[in-house]
Amino acid sequence: MSVEDMDTIQHSSSQNNTIEISEQNYFKNSLHPIPILEILQSQRKTGTFCDIKLRTSDKLFITFGHKNTLMAAGPYFREILNTLDEDVTINIADHDILEILVDYIYTGELTLKKVNVEDLLSAAIILKLDFVCAACAGVLHKHLNVSNCLGIRSVAKFNNFTDLLSISEEFIIKQFS
Repeated sequence: MSVEDMDTIQHSSSQNNTIEISEQNYFKNSLHPIPILEILQSQRKTGTFCDIKLRTSDKLFITFGHKNTLMAAGPYFREILNTLDEDVTINIADHDILEILVDYIYTGELTLKKVNVEDLLSAAIILKLDFVCAACAGVLHKHLNVSNCLGIRSVAKFNNFTDLLSISEEFIIKQFS
């Protein structure tokens, strides 16, 4: 990534920021993290300045990352990245799911689809990404119906996701009593 690319990202992200002046002359740029994460995500995609390789459990897929960024994302990465290893295997077999979750860590953005929401929930529980868990549970709850309620209950029970388990069990009781 060139310096010009970084400048473009920083300039485009700062255009919509407003400056609020407090009585104590304290300033906070609420958009400050955005260009930084955009640059880190761009570096991650190209493997530039990355200090960690993440592999899926089948060891067929590698994605790059920055230890500090991943460790800031949550307790799972803080626990496993305290070593000096540069190559870490994550207990997730599906490389698309791992890539979606690492992209989320770097961007804060997540698109959930019916075909991947259950796998993303399972992986997000493993990685202790609470926001992703809640988003997945919300999508499953939104699409809860007579034809999938037993499956959603099984997913919730298997993953020990108690809120979704209660919701699905209440739904089942109402529909089948």
